[in-house]
Amino acid sequence: MTGPAPVQRASFPRLRFVGAFRGLYLLAEADDELYVIDQHAAHERILYEELSRRYREEPPVELEHPELLNLSLGEEMAYQERSEQLEAVGLVLEPFGPGRYRIRSIPAFLAGHPALIPEVVKGTLAAHSFTEAWRTVLARLACLPAIKAGHPMAEAPAQALLDTLARCELPWVCPHGRPTVLVMSELELARRFGRRGVRAVERVNGKR
Repeated sequence: MTGPAPVQRASFPRLRFVGAFRGLYLLAEADDELYVIDQHAAHERILYEELSRRYREEPPVELEHPELLNLSLGEEMAYQERSEQLEAVGLVLEPFGPGRYRIRSIPAFLAGHPALIPEVVKGTLAAHSFTEAWRTVLARLACLPAIKAGHPMAEAPAQALLDTLARCELPWVCPHGRPTVLVMSELELARRFGRRGVRAVERVNGKR
């Protein structure tokens, strides 16, 4: 038999939280389906879209004390090719001697992660394309604060997470491409228990 399948549909339903399993998965229902939600993957998706919105909408932050960064020859060449794209998202470097640059400004969402700034710059320069690099950066930043596996969630925050996930543009997958949700229909559950569909049973004898 096949198990619950990852799905991607045009719309994401309003889910009602009904429980959790092993501090890893949230259990929810909508219509005649059971949803199993990976809480970490779901929270990653939420944070990723929030970071994406912030880097598009918020002005860059000027660093009070510009950070020095050493770049290899290949990284310098990549920077020359991508400097306009980097400046467009608020990441501005300034030459400061052979192979050295000062980071003058950063996207606003990076202000809370100073230790990651050198990693972000070098990762952006190393990737094959700017788009790929920036997606990797945002996915990495979304992963760090996301609710970890094994962290139990109370009903109210669990329901809030489900409600926020439903408002995401791509709620079905995390930024790394893993599914956030598995779905099993009521009919599939009935078949696995060797029963007919619940509604059919109710029509015959009023029992389950």
